[in-house]
Amino acid sequence: MSPWYLAAALHCKKRNFWLVSSLIFSTLLQLILLWNFVNTDKNHETNFMKENPVPVEHNTREEDNFLPRILAIVFPQFHQDPLNDLIWGEGFTDWNNLNATPQLNRDGFPIIRPTELGYYDYAQAEPRRSQGILAKEHGIDGFVFHHYWFYDKSHPGPTLGRPLENMLQDGYPNISFCLHWCSSKWINTWSGANVNPNFTYPKKNTMQQQFYPETDEQAIDHYNWLRQFFHHPNYIKVNGKPVFMVYEKKPSSIPVLQKFQELARNDGFPGLYLTVGLMRPHPHLINTVVDPNSE
Repeated sequence: MSPWYLAAALHCKKRNFWLVSSLIFSTLLQLILLWNFVNTDKNHETNFMKENPVPVEHNTREEDNFLPRILAIVFPQFHQDPLNDLIWGEGFTDWNNLNATPQLNRDGFPIIRPTELGYYDYAQAEPRRSQGILAKEHGIDGFVFHHYWFYDKSHPGPTLGRPLENMLQDGYPNISFCLHWCSSKWINTWSGANVNPNFTYPKKNTMQQQFYPETDEQAIDHYNWLRQFFHHPNYIKVNGKPVFMVYEKKPSSIPVLQKFQELARNDGFPGLYLTVGLMRPHPHLINTVVDPNSE
């Protein structure tokens, strides 16, 4: 289930991994790729994660500081997830949506289908391993993984998180990465009403609401899930700070991020490097402002 903004699936150089993009992310990637000093520990191992990772010393190599990075946004929808089972029916993934599309789009161009990797299950190691190899072959430096945490008491914890959790065990894709918290509700305005007949909308057209923590303990649970990735040797850092993206600037998310900053400092990091999406470009990113009333 994609978030409300109607993300477009792009096919990278006719290879079989799907990247999610939107106008919001153009701002995020400018922040990350053009102006930030990105540091990644390149001396990683294939079998890396140990149980209950402990804080480690974070060093920044001067020669790494000014390297721009090309990061592909990865939408982890292509595997079975309990929330999608509830909303759409058992076994639903976005492959279902792709299979329902015509061969050509409205402009007469072919709608691209899977090639090397086929209709893969992203929870499995092999497609993630191959995806990482293809990314490096085509000049991609790392991945930005969508991350969902709704703070919903009916199903607490991560949503669509199984591929990431499996990555900690099998090591694939073996590539630099960071996380992007898609802190937004899921609504059904883009695909019609073809949901599970037994599903009841909590609100009109809203399939999943985005809640925020009512207690510090709820935010701590979220951070404790995130920290296993922050401590990963492939995780992208800026001057030792794990990069953590947030989909949209919302007042309710600010206390969560402040708590995360505190927890990160207590966890051995100098803090988190946060980027927050904006619904409109920030004024300093606009080269020319056009007055619509001018001739």
